[in-house]
Amino acid sequence: YLARIGMEPHAVSSVDEAILILKQHPVRIVVSDHKMPVKTGDALFEYIRVNHPGLVPFFILVTGDVLNEKSSGFIEVSKVRVIEKPFELEKLGGLISELLAAKN
Repeated sequence: YLARIGMEPHAVSSVDEAILILKQHPVRIVVSDHKMPVKTGDALFEYIRVNHPGLVPFFILVTGDVLNEKSSGFIEVSKVRVIEKPFELEKLGGLISELLAAKN
């Protein structure tokens, strides 16, 4: 969907793959699921906070578990933008477009 509306997404399936993308490519927005194998979205956020602090305001967390104590604690402390599952792809695209417009 994102490619169809003119964006250039990098799709990965783990935090480690996302970190490799961040090391190899300029990235303007990060959209991360919270629950992933091995490491969670908060581990990716922490990597970004330390290594790419300019991306922190452009980090979007996708989760279906905002009531979970660990998830809600991370969201509260980090102040990340959250899109709750299930969601319409247009909602994600709209938020990304809004953030990119604010960044320019």
